[in-house]
Amino acid sequence: MPLRLDELRRALPRHLQERLRSVGRSDVSGTGPIVYWMRSCLRGHENPALDVAIHASAALKVGLVVFLHVEDQYPHATARRQLFLLQGARSAQEELLQRGLSHVVVHVDRNSSRGVHRMLMPKAQLVVAEEPFCVPWLRGIEELRSMGGPLWLVDCASVVPCALVPQAACHRAYAFERATEALHQQLAPRLWQEVQPEGEANAPLDWALPRTLDLQSQHLEALMKDMDVDHSVAPVTHTCGGSSEGYARWQAWVNAGGLKTYAKRRNESLDVHGVSRMSAFLNTGMVSPMRIARLAFAASGAGKGKFLNEFLTWRGLSYAHFYHFSMPATGATLAQLPSWAQQTLLQHEGDQRKVIPVHQLRAARSGNAAWDGMQQYLVDTGELHNNARMGWGKAVLKWTDSPQAAIDVLIELNNVFALDGHAPPSYGGLLGCLGLFEGPKQESAVVGKVSYKPPKSKYAAMPEVARELLKCDVQVGGIARYFAA
Repeated sequence: MPLRLDELRRALPRHLQERLRSVGRSDVSGTGPIVYWMRSCLRGHENPALDVAIHASAALKVGLVVFLHVEDQYPHATARRQLFLLQGARSAQEELLQRGLSHVVVHVDRNSSRGVHRMLMPKAQLVVAEEPFCVPWLRGIEELRSMGGPLWLVDCASVVPCALVPQAACHRAYAFERATEALHQQLAPRLWQEVQPEGEANAPLDWALPRTLDLQSQHLEALMKDMDVDHSVAPVTHTCGGSSEGYARWQAWVNAGGLKTYAKRRNESLDVHGVSRMSAFLNTGMVSPMRIARLAFAASGAGKGKFLNEFLTWRGLSYAHFYHFSMPATGATLAQLPSWAQQTLLQHEGDQRKVIPVHQLRAARSGNAAWDGMQQYLVDTGELHNNARMGWGKAVLKWTDSPQAAIDVLIELNNVFALDGHAPPSYGGLLGCLGLFEGPKQESAVVGKVSYKPPKSKYAAMPEVARELLKCDVQVGGIARYFAA
């Protein structure tokens, strides 16, 4: 007899129920396994989607298959990003096996092998996947929904689950902060309740699983070279992917006093160690935002309040916004902006401006020394300080022939080079350059009522800052010590 999914959901612990969105068919039947499609949450710890899948496996008394999938052929996929993801997937595979899960299938899309998930998913009683939030994850979920089976989407990225945030509080930071303050005080210090797999998770399957890759024994660079990505954007050697690498960066920053001095230093974009530089690990799910919030909450020092405000409010706002106001699977558009911003930008679309081809911008040849310094830093390091990124992005609005072109160019520049791209905090920052999360300001040519400040001249020095960063940066098992100073 089919089991209704709402019964299964009610049996979940509350902290998992709050993160779950059920789409597709409302009942489960048959003898197939639970399949967890792991794509954007590359960790085996504090992973809400994995915990939901383990609970479902135990309740239905069927096996659990974790399908760890590293995809290619998505917009702005590069060798830089793919190697980082492969390193993260290798770490996640090791964690999954350490948790005692037997049915772990690792698949890397590449020219010689692609589309394995389309054969696996229809065999599942229930598919559990991460809440997609944005491109490039939306298209895969659309494809999965078209198969017609039961599907649970789980928010793995937020400290306060996005479903608990009122939709009306997702347009401005002050409204989000006010709406979530009590929940953050309650949830930020809370230990995550890890779920241990029971015998059912490893129950024998009545069909053969797809071949799995052992990433521990693979040459990741060789694997990456067979992927359909832009190989002209080389990996960065100073930042390696993986959970242990991410937590090592966090701990080194805290040990060096970074959290204590955060309030004084975080606004200085040339002080690269004034901020945690954790966004790439957070945005790819390699480290747990719940753990980072918990560690910061338990810390001492004058800077922790400012850090938690930035981390919980601005990061949480971006996820909640794209949860409630989803972008199209084809990419962000002008429609993602508030109506006042859409209106003012379209009113000024015909204003005279200097249009700079995107290939010149990618090569840091805009002719503006400050902007070129920021772009070169991004190209060299795969990072850009949030304050610098805002000035960098607003300048592009004046150098493109339409507001939609500005969005497209900003997304290309960011997602091609930045390790933290393809995630709500990045999209929130980029669209923030065109008025998202802002209010109207004094009107001027081209940008209308969108706030604008030209890039600061000091940013011309950022390539030299990048060279210093690359000298002293470290990763575990890696490349010198993270904080030489």
